[in-house]
Amino acid sequence: MIQKEIITLLITPHQILYFFPLYAFLGWLGEVIYRTITRKHFVNPGLLTGPVLPLYGSASIIIIFIASLFPVNNPIFDFVFFAIFCSIIEYFAAALAETYFKIRLWEYDDYRFNLKGRICLRFAAYWGLYTLVFLYIIHPFFYNTFEYITKDVYPGKEHSITLVLLFINTAIVLDFMISAKAMKKFIVTLNKFIENYINLENDQIQQYLYKMRKPLKSFRAIRKYTDFEIRKRLEKNLSDQLTGLKQLMNDKLFIKKSSEEEFKKISHEITSNPEYIKLADYLHHDSSILDHSLKVAYTSYKIAKFLGLDYVSTTRGALLHDFFLYDWRSLEGRPYEGRWHGFKHPKIALNNAKKHFKLNKIEEDIIIKHMWPLTIIPPRYKESVIVTTIDKYISSIETVKALKNSNSKKD
Repeated sequence: MIQKEIITLLITPHQILYFFPLYAFLGWLGEVIYRTITRKHFVNPGLLTGPVLPLYGSASIIIIFIASLFPVNNPIFDFVFFAIFCSIIEYFAAALAETYFKIRLWEYDDYRFNLKGRICLRFAAYWGLYTLVFLYIIHPFFYNTFEYITKDVYPGKEHSITLVLLFINTAIVLDFMISAKAMKKFIVTLNKFIENYINLENDQIQQYLYKMRKPLKSFRAIRKYTDFEIRKRLEKNLSDQLTGLKQLMNDKLFIKKSSEEEFKKISHEITSNPEYIKLADYLHHDSSILDHSLKVAYTSYKIAKFLGLDYVSTTRGALLHDFFLYDWRSLEGRPYEGRWHGFKHPKIALNNAKKHFKLNKIEEDIIIKHMWPLTIIPPRYKESVIVTTIDKYISSIETVKALKNSNSKKD
């Protein structure tokens, strides 16, 4: 049975200078691996510029100190005690971050048995397991490695080693201070972005997202907050847009600016594609996917042109937004297992569209975001918002019509 080496728990201030940056780095490395695997793309976690997470460094030092007060080899006790203890540290760290930054840096609202979204049972268990591995394997190894370096490899060099460690720790503290200040500035920029999102031009939205790219990539909680706030503002205007849609369609200027011939010319490349025409074989509400896509595209085209937006990209994106070749009512023939059509088909449609057509960024965004808010990230372009809105408007009409037809057949 693996035993704790009690001597490794009796660390000196000199050793703390070594262990703090080491475990802050290892914590960062573990987070990178975990997030990169779960999200399927590289994620640089944390607030700091450097490859460290001070929470892990601080928590590790505290764990060592607490464990030294209970010099027993009892894995069950260690697991339960430190699962609770580390969760308490995480809870107050989250509360402190929320108080200072006025926003969550992490949250567990989606997990069962959570407390105010700051801690949850699942990650408490992770903390317990981490502590066991840390106290029984990781820390003894690095403690003995440090002793070997200072006593056998570089004997008499404690002063030089201490200076190097002081420099590293000072760099981490300075990085933390600079990053905390930058984070405060980011929060101001984020709230300004959310507040003005509806009125921003597409290039302005791109500039904002580029400025905020690291925190948005690193912190899932910030992305959720941003998506929720933007969604709330867009949904507030959605009913007004749908209410005024019929009136807009009867406007003489609206009719004059658009034309069926121009729409057909823009659509020709797509509507003449043999693979795309297959959409006529698949039912969608009260008609086919092809018929639905044409209705969404034509209405979106007229509105985009009336508003002076990129109506060509709007038309093409709308035509391709449901470019999936299977019956979504049936579980058979789907390119994925189970249900979740609403979540899955935008990506399938985008992949199909890329196989047959050259798309620009607006067209891609229209296709992948047309099911928003089912897709967490909101539409990036105004053209995408138009197609998303019109798709829901026409789908609701088709659904009601399909229900009426179904009822009439029963009668």
